Amino acid sequence: MMTQIREYLKGKKTYLTGIATILGCIIAWVNGAELNMNLIVTALIGMFIRAGVSKTK
Repeated sequence: MMTQIREYLKGKKTYLTGIATILGCIIAWVNGAELNMNLIVTALIGMFIRAGVSKTK
């Protein structure tokens, strides 16, 4: 079971983390916190770098 989960998540963990970070920032902003663009930009950079690295293999 765990092996199947690991195989499914292979190559997707960075994207899932980035999306969760962006959604967390947006939810916090909707609830009255200041929008943290630094976190959003960092999450996007991480996802773009991951996409670039996976294409160069």
